[in-house]
Amino acid sequence: MRFTALFHHMTVDRLRASFSALAKNDGRDLLSARRPDLRCSRGLTLIEISAVVVIVGILAILGVVGYRRVVDNGRFAEATGLVGNIRAAQTTYYAEIGYYADISLGVNKNFTYPTKNPGGRKVGWGAPCDLTVCKPNMSFSSINVSATGPVEFGYTTVANRPGCDPACKGVIITNGGTPVVWGPNAQNEDWFIVHALASFNPGSTDPSAHVVGSVWSKDLIVGQE
Repeated sequence: MRFTALFHHMTVDRLRASFSALAKNDGRDLLSARRPDLRCSRGLTLIEISAVVVIVGILAILGVVGYRRVVDNGRFAEATGLVGNIRAAQTTYYAEIGYYADISLGVNKNFTYPTKNPGGRKVGWGAPCDLTVCKPNMSFSSINVSATGPVEFGYTTVANRPGCDPACKGVIITNGGTPVVWGPNAQNEDWFIVHALASFNPGSTDPSAHVVGSVWSKDLIVGQE
């Protein structure tokens, strides 16, 4: 009976010791699993943070520039299309009448149709051409040119018979600060010029974009100041 009790006492003590050791080990294991080794982890340095900021800034700038380019290309599409239509209409008019239509009083922003000083807002096409903009009894309807909707650019077209080149008529158009050079024999031939202007700068009426077409070239001059 004593032996049985002694055995029972020893067995219980050993089991308690075993469970106690196991609990301590498990606690250490759980603590080790939950706490990362701080020696192997560190924060970002100031140089690394600065590099990230610079990269994000560059990407943002590229995104803005790309967006502006897409928007501006869309705005130029109106002018290139309508200037092309005016060029074609002038050619048809010449074939029927024998000379090009001299419609506008000039080619700068003070003589553009459908509005003077085009400043980035769209204006409807089709109103009568004011005598401060167009010559008497002349308008874009004289050459059957119309727009499918409101336009942002203002448009001019001038022409002359042999004997007076664009400079003689006071036509001076610059592209990137350089005067546009017309045909070498302009003084001795019939000619026309189409000029579209607009301001892409909010709140400004100073032209910052233009499209130029003429009898001397099938290509259009597209520029932005």
